[in-house]
Amino acid sequence: MLDHLLGKLNQWAIKKVGRDWLDYVASNTMTDLNRRWNDFIWTYEPKAIVVDIKDEAPGVKTLTLMPNQHWKGLQPGQHVALTAQINDQPVSRYYSLSPMEDDCFTITVKRVATGGLSAWVHEQLKPGMVVSISQAQGHFCYRQQSKILFICAGSGITPCYSMIKDLLAQHVRPDMALYAQFSAAQDVIFKDTLKQWRTEGLAVTKALSRPTTEDAASGRVCADVGR
Repeated sequence: MLDHLLGKLNQWAIKKVGRDWLDYVASNTMTDLNRRWNDFIWTYEPKAIVVDIKDEAPGVKTLTLMPNQHWKGLQPGQHVALTAQINDQPVSRYYSLSPMEDDCFTITVKRVATGGLSAWVHEQLKPGMVVSISQAQGHFCYRQQSKILFICAGSGITPCYSMIKDLLAQHVRPDMALYAQFSAAQDVIFKDTLKQWRTEGLAVTKALSRPTTEDAASGRVCADVGR
């Protein structure tokens, strides 16, 4: 209960006080007591509150994260390192970021059979918890191309999703098309968003590499499914 209330307080502070003022206040009131009481604000490192967790597909979760005052922003297509203490050891993995919306970004985590961090995310991470993150990094970003063809498979759709979402919000956008392949229909990530993009005029092609008997006949990435 206390962690939940503290999480709500921290979210309120980000939205109402703002990151610049929080940085000023925290840097001038940094004590060991404050850091033990609230290590989201009284810290020297970028961290984020887990605002929401959504089941995206079987074995896939999307986390909505609100970064603290040390966050320096992102470019769509970049990624972030998420770090957790697992068996008393820090474990980090990298995940693509969605564009900032309402002071938050999202990452999408696919559970991997041998992945310690992905298992921790799926089994132990809860809304209200604070996680350690890096600053946004990476160069797989939009470079003012006039035409773009996004080709992806499985969870590899996440950086493409980030760039497309940002570009669709622009007044002037490039000529874009998306080809996305998944194992089966139930494994399609961002299913509702892909349908919405198609209705908005984006050329979206889905394909299934291992369709079940319930799926429509499908080939590989060259074969369209579900138009």
